[in-house]
Parts: sequence; structure tokens; C-alpha cells
Amino acid sequence: MNTTTYYYSVRIFTGQEPSSVWVGWVTPDFHQHDPNFEVSHICTVTVTMGDDKGNVHDSIKCSNCYMVEGGGEFGSTAQQAWVSHANLVIGCLVDLATSLMTFTANGKDINTFFQVEPNTKLFPAVFTLPTIQTVIQFELGKLKNIMPISAAMFSSERKNPEPQCPP
Repeated sequence: MNTTTYYYSVRIFTGQEPSSVWVGWVTPDFHQHDPNFEVSHICTVTVTMGDDKGNVHDSIKCSNCYMVEGGGEFGSTAQQAWVSHANLVIGCLVDLATSLMTFTANGKDINTFFQVEPNTKLFPAVFTLPTIQTVIQFELGKLKNIMPISAAMFSSERKNPEPQCPP
């Protein structure tokens, strides 16, 4: 199978407050020092290229963290109340060919997506403030024709006789 799309998902168990769970991707430059995750603390920069006449030719937004909130991205308050009483599965997809990140909630696409620069190194990430003892579960390889994130081979590890994720 030749695919450029990789996937992982996180199941948020019944009873865990979904708004206390953030799921997505981070770059090696991301460092979380505060015990509480806040999306407003994510470093973001917009690079715009133009000419001397003021015409914009290209613009790209760069970040070191790409996340969705378990309770905030999926619609109305009524839906959020329902979500906390049933398992919620947030899927995270990244297509290396298009550099597009997309997300799903219980198998349905949500309106949050990110376009990243080509060759950006990404790592799966979850931040949570537990409200119950059994909080989340990682799930790999649940979509047809999409590789689980565990199948990704880092280019620096291709010649290693025992490939492994970097520390």
C-alpha cells in the first residue's frame, strides 16, 4: 500500500469532561511549561510575501502546536452535554503529500483543519486535565487505506537496523 496519509485517534471515555482534553499534533519546537494547556499560549506567526507595490503573493501561518478541544469544536452546547455522557473519538489525520491536517469526531469530519509547511516534523499529542480515573485511550489503524501513525518511518531512522521514535 502506498499512502501519504497517517492517522491516530483518541477515545475520551464517558465521564471525562471533553473540554478538558486537547488532541492534535506538535512540532519538536513545542514546549509545555504550564500545567494548564491554553490554546492562547501557542506561538503562531504569519509570514506574508509581497512586492514593493503592496501586492500580496503568498501568505502562510506557522505554528508549533495544532490542536482541537474535545468539547469545543463539535457544535452546540446540547451536543457537548451529550458528548460527556458517551465516548467521544477524536481522529487526527495528516496527509504528507498535501501538508493538510484534518480532524474527525466520532468518524465525522469537523471544520477544523490546518495547512502546514512541507517537511514539518509532527508528533501526536494529547493534553488533558483528568476529571475521572480512566481518561483516554489511544487508537491506531482504524481507517481503511490510511496508515496508523505507528507505521510512519522517520527519515533519520531509515538506515537504523531497529527503527525507533526519537526521544
